[in-house]
Amino acid sequence: MSIFSFAGEASTAYHVRLLNSAESVLPPSRERVVQMSGLHGALRLVPDIGERSVTLECWLDVDTHPFIAGQRQARLANIAAWLNPLRGMGRLILDTVPDRFYWCTVTDAIDARVEAHQGMFPVRFTCADPFAYAVSPATIVMTSSPHTFTQAGTAPADPLLRLQGSSTGAGGQQIRIDIGGRSLVYRGPLVTGDWLEIDAAAINSPWPANAKTVTRVVGATRTNVLPHMERPIFPVLPVGSNTVTVTPTGGASWSRLEILTRSRWL
Repeated sequence: MSIFSFAGEASTAYHVRLLNSAESVLPPSRERVVQMSGLHGALRLVPDIGERSVTLECWLDVDTHPFIAGQRQARLANIAAWLNPLRGMGRLILDTVPDRFYWCTVTDAIDARVEAHQGMFPVRFTCADPFAYAVSPATIVMTSSPHTFTQAGTAPADPLLRLQGSSTGAGGQQIRIDIGGRSLVYRGPLVTGDWLEIDAAAINSPWPANAKTVTRVVGATRTNVLPHMERPIFPVLPVGSNTVTVTPTGGASWSRLEILTRSRWL
C-alpha cells in the first residue's frame, strides 16, 4: 500500500494508506462547437480543459491489540477535520508521482465501510485547476543573453520572471524580454538592487486567485508597476526548447534574470 499527502500532511499521520487510485491520464475537455447557417458540419474550435477528478481508495488502520474503545471513531473524526472541504483547496501529492501536486478539494461525501475494526473508504478530490504542477520547479538563472533551456512537462507553463537592472524609465530607456515567442517591454524605473517581478500566474495562491501581476520590489516594499509595461502581455513557456533574450535600450542595463519555470502536466 502507498500513501499520499494533502494540505501539507501525510496520510500516515492519520493512519490512512492508499489501496489504489485511478490513473488520471487526461482531464475532461469542454468542447467549443459553432453551428453556422448555410455551412455543412460545424466549426470546431480548440477545446478547453475541464475540472479533473482524482478518486483514492483508502484504508484506515485501527490498532486492535489491545482493543481501544472508540479509537476508530476518533481517527475517523480526525480524518474528517483533515479533509474538510471548508478549509479550501490544498496540495494533493501521491507517492507514485512525488514530484507533482494538484490544487484540489474533497467534493463528495465520505462513507467508511467498517469490518473487524478496520475501515475502507473512497475520497474524491476535484481539481478546479486541472494541471499537475512541479513540487520543486526549476529556476533558470541568466546573467548573459541569449540563453536557451528545456522546459519540462506536457503543457505550456506560466512562469515567474525576476529581473535586476537599472533604468530611469525616461528618455527612451527600457528593458525588453523575449521569451516563449512573446515580447515584454518594461518602461518604468528600476534601480540597481531592486527586483522587477513579472508573474504570469501567481501560483503561490490557490486557483483562481492567481492574478497576473507586474511588481517592483524594493526591500520589503512591493509596488504595482503594470502600467509601465508596453502592453499587458505575459509570458507562456511552451514544452521543449525555449530561448530567452534580454535587450536594454536607451542606456538601461540588466544584470540578472531568474525564471521560475513552474512546469506543469496534463
